[in-house]
Amino acid sequence: MGGRVCREKVKEEKRRSPGREDSLSSADKIQRFSKQSGHNVLSLARRGLKDAPGELWELQELEKLNLSLNNLKALPPQLGLLSNLLVLNLWGNQLSSLPAEIGQLRRLRVLFVYRNRLTEVPEELGACTQLEVLSLANNQLSSLPASLSNLTRLRKLNLSHNLMAHLPGCIYSMKALVFLDLSCNRLENVAENIQALLELKILIMEGNQLQCLPRGLCFLIRLELLNLDFNHIRDLPEPLPSTNSPSEPHPGTWTLDRFKDPCKESVARETAVPEPDRTSSSSSKITPFTSENSFVLHTSNSPSFPHHPRSADDPGSHRQDQNHTAANFRDAPSVPPAEAGLPSSG
Repeated sequence: MGGRVCREKVKEEKRRSPGREDSLSSADKIQRFSKQSGHNVLSLARRGLKDAPGELWELQELEKLNLSLNNLKALPPQLGLLSNLLVLNLWGNQLSSLPAEIGQLRRLRVLFVYRNRLTEVPEELGACTQLEVLSLANNQLSSLPASLSNLTRLRKLNLSHNLMAHLPGCIYSMKALVFLDLSCNRLENVAENIQALLELKILIMEGNQLQCLPRGLCFLIRLELLNLDFNHIRDLPEPLPSTNSPSEPHPGTWTLDRFKDPCKESVARETAVPEPDRTSSSSSKITPFTSENSFVLHTSNSPSFPHHPRSADDPGSHRQDQNHTAANFRDAPSVPPAEAGLPSSG
């Protein structure tokens, strides 16, 4: 009988005072979470948060913060207090803007704001000069501030599924870029300045309104994948004049076979050393001058092709050719690439 009374008292006590697990605003609970892995890491993903807990801004030693997949519509200026942050994950919320104080996160290396409602990026983000990975995919951006030209250490930039009609000028100053995704925007042209991005290995521009390509692309000697699916391209740039012997192409030269019928299916998947008898009237062959590079060119312009470039809402729908390059993202700290709008490994 006594044991039964004791159990009932315990139950009553639980009903009167909710446990720590039920109180997200508890500073003690947040502190405990942040030390679980032995590092200064805190994940509040998928918590249904409409506002970030006020106690969060007291954790000034935090290095990695995950607030993804909540219902956040804004972040307070106190974000700038987390000056030790290296990784900030905000994807899958309802953010229409970022606070100017984000510029105070001078140690930030990785920023994911994928799948929000951003219409602009604060100029202050240009002060985060340690950034290496930035995903702004699936927002409503039509431009970027010129201050982002200061992000000279940026290696991976995803701007897919936005509203950009022109490539922001600041991108041409990001000379450390190895990955640039501009797919599913409204791009009509790309400036010759693209040749400044000499480290670029992956360039994705599918699902735009491109009609021609700049000759500056010929200088991207490290390029391994160029995806131009679902555009309006009818021609490729003329090869640059060579001062070498005919057997030694000039640096910055590609060997190009022009489109012979742009209204037919035009997909080229050629390696650096073309095999004989593989050129057809429905493909455009591209041969980089460095034989060790493997180059993939996609140029699907045919009206018979359904216009369905990969959906950012379906990370599994990335094309196989992009998946095989996904190893480039394995060094992004702690956050799966697919969650950032970056290619996932297959």
